[in-house]
Amino acid sequence: VELAVGEPFETSDGTTGEFRVVKTGSHVRLSWQPPMWDQPSTLQVRATESKSSRGVVTFHHEKLPDESARDKMLEHWAEKLSALAELAEI
Repeated sequence: VELAVGEPFETSDGTTGEFRVVKTGSHVRLSWQPPMWDQPSTLQVRATESKSSRGVVTFHHEKLPDESARDKMLEHWAEKLSALAELAEI
């Protein structure tokens, strides 16, 4: 996947979207639509430095279709952050 504004993507589970904002070293904002959703949501992933010299990664996911989708996405992003932490050996 090329991280560039306007670039589409598709994940292995069929989720599709398009990059809307790409700020190298800062954040990306993109549309995010799993196959079972009628409308896309908006996802922003931000990476920042912290005072402890460790980085901070945050997810802001909006326009989710319902409470169930919100709960599923909270679990999904928590799993992804755990995997990232393992890769970074935190």
